[in-house]
Amino acid sequence: MCTPERKLYLDDFLSFGISETISTLIEEKIIDTSIIVCEGAGTVIIKDSRMVQGIGGRISAFIKTTPIKKIIKEIGEYNILNPETAEINQIEGLKKAINQGYKKIAVTVALSSDVEEIRKIEKEHNDVEIYIFVVHTSKASMEDARIFFKYADVITACASKNVRLIGEKESKLTAGQSVPIYAASENGKYFLQKRIDKIGGLKDKPNAKIPNPLI
Repeated sequence: MCTPERKLYLDDFLSFGISETISTLIEEKIIDTSIIVCEGAGTVIIKDSRMVQGIGGRISAFIKTTPIKKIIKEIGEYNILNPETAEINQIEGLKKAINQGYKKIAVTVALSSDVEEIRKIEKEHNDVEIYIFVVHTSKASMEDARIFFKYADVITACASKNVRLIGEKESKLTAGQSVPIYAASENGKYFLQKRIDKIGGLKDKPNAKIPNPLI
């Protein structure tokens, strides 16, 4: 992690998660590309399913990073929002992907303000479909959680009390028990089901540990 020796390609890291789901969607050509975050590169545009898994399966909650030349070279400067600074900005990364001609785009976000902005961008491009995956939701306010479920497609619960409260009532499909992943839209339901089908169903965990405390 956070070194030039970091491996960027990986097969499934977990049976179920956000990166695993996005990787499956790319593999099955349901989406064209994804906007995710990689340490040493920042916001990146990734259309290789194994690279999505290699990047996303290993990291959690990066809010800032600095350039690592070897990582940037392997990903390719063309696929990085800002190779000089390794800036993390999912909105600008999405705009870059649209300008590159991608039409079906998955984007991971952690901020409710980004979720609302993304839907505004989508309305400005009639031929573009954007699928929002909300990550790192611990400490999300109730208002944040409401916005997530109003505009996003897939939301991970993390240790969020508020996301779980809404998700238990409104989720169209829920995967996982310790850290549930919620489908907030019909597209999200379809995406989660695709991943479930690929791994042959979800295993029941009667003694699943819940994060404590929820925040």
